[in-house]
Amino acid sequence: MVSETRHMRSDQHTINGLLAYQLKVDNTAVYVTKTDTKAGNFIAYWGIRIWHRTSGGVESEITAGTPVAQVSRSADGSGMQSNTYTITEHVLDPNDAVVVRVYIKFNDYGWVEVAKFITEVLSADKLSGVTWTVYYHTERYYDDYEGTTIAYYRFGDSTYDSRIENFTYTVVIKKTVTDTIYLSDTRKVNKNLKVSDSIGVADTPLRSWTPIVTDTISLADLATLWRSFSVEDSISLTELVKVIPTRVALDIITLSEQVLVHKSFTLTDGISLSETVTKIIPPPPTRRFVKAMVGTVTKVAERKRLVHGDLPIHLKL
Repeated sequence: MVSETRHMRSDQHTINGLLAYQLKVDNTAVYVTKTDTKAGNFIAYWGIRIWHRTSGGVESEITAGTPVAQVSRSADGSGMQSNTYTITEHVLDPNDAVVVRVYIKFNDYGWVEVAKFITEVLSADKLSGVTWTVYYHTERYYDDYEGTTIAYYRFGDSTYDSRIENFTYTVVIKKTVTDTIYLSDTRKVNKNLKVSDSIGVADTPLRSWTPIVTDTISLADLATLWRSFSVEDSISLTELVKVIPTRVALDIITLSEQVLVHKSFTLTDGISLSETVTKIIPPPPTRRFVKAMVGTVTKVAERKRLVHGDLPIHLKL
């Protein structure tokens, strides 16, 4: 629900086919004077009537055919005057505008329209049943030479700030929202997205609404699921071991070998498919007992025959 002060401005616009002064939330800087004159010495009255106007130009009166929020002057004077009017709740179409006409009369003579004002299209579904306060800048002057009473109505700037306070209506908000959502996720899975959108100040007050959402999801990660890989990798152990047994000894020897290992890995995210995954699996320590006589072992294998002189020597590996 929106509650505003609507100023009677000095510039005009055409809304729903009606050319009238603007009735808006901000004011102009130049004022306008409207008058009515009646021969004789009379009390002067001012008041308004209210309509809503459709996009097709059809008007329906909200008041009952007689000006409301009336003020009067029975003696000469000028300044701001105000009165209230409690408007009944009134259903609107979102394309409707509100028209306010200002009238002057003298004593029991008929009302004369002196100015008309129209809002912009309100995009509202109702005028709320609240009490308006209507301000007029009025002046009454009796010209005793001419024997006439003159009634003035001024509006349009901060000095002659004729206006309506507590102008209240309910806004209809219809929005189709297309949201582009960028997700930097570590998992690529089906997601149920719940989108909350905020409505800016220009759209306030808020009503409940359900956005129609078109999601464009951009996932930054390439490898985004837990995966199982079977990887064959070549692991090279380049250490070269030589044993020179010049004595009877108990040696622990780490053998060097070229190993082709078949492994299974579980890889987590963030590892590109082009990477070489290397895992070094050291062989378990092996005790190798070397029993030798004086001589030189030039190469170690799993089972080799060494010759010392004419005597064969066996190594148990």
